[in-house]
Amino acid sequence: MCIRTGTTNVPAPKVKKQSDKTGLETVVDLAVGKFELRNGGAMVAERKQDLNAVAENLRAQLSYNPLSPRYTGELAMSPLFVNKLRVDVKLPVTIEKDRVSVTDAQLTTAKSKVVMTGAMEHLVAPHTNAHVNAQVAIEEVKQVAALGVPLDTVHGAGCVERGCDRVHR
Repeated sequence: MCIRTGTTNVPAPKVKKQSDKTGLETVVDLAVGKFELRNGGAMVAERKQDLNAVAENLRAQLSYNPLSPRYTGELAMSPLFVNKLRVDVKLPVTIEKDRVSVTDAQLTTAKSKVVMTGAMEHLVAPHTNAHVNAQVAIEEVKQVAALGVPLDTVHGAGCVERGCDRVHR
């Protein structure tokens, strides 16, 4: 998507000069009935995890603004099954020349909810920042990550700090 010079292959739409439609006209309206990812993988904490996903009702609605060249809109999937866990996905997105951002993106399951706002910039050497608010069920984390390690669910809710082996209760 991005080459060494920092330019992308994301095309600007061809905009007709004579039209009764505004520059913020919806130019991308995509709907896909179903897609699948089989025998995939993801690196989590330097461990490869199996990843299989099936999504239905993928919808991408993006509008192009030629005054400040960018696409804005929403990507949604409902349902998305990740390692057999149902997740409903709603991603309000902005795509610019060298930046992709989401605002209040939501991943929702039967027992968990994750809300995220963040951006990836400088796509040649990406820099990412994000604010994540998550309420997650441990059994769903185990299911998605296909974890082979036991998790302590007897002692109630806790918070795990990244980069250390401590759990706060």
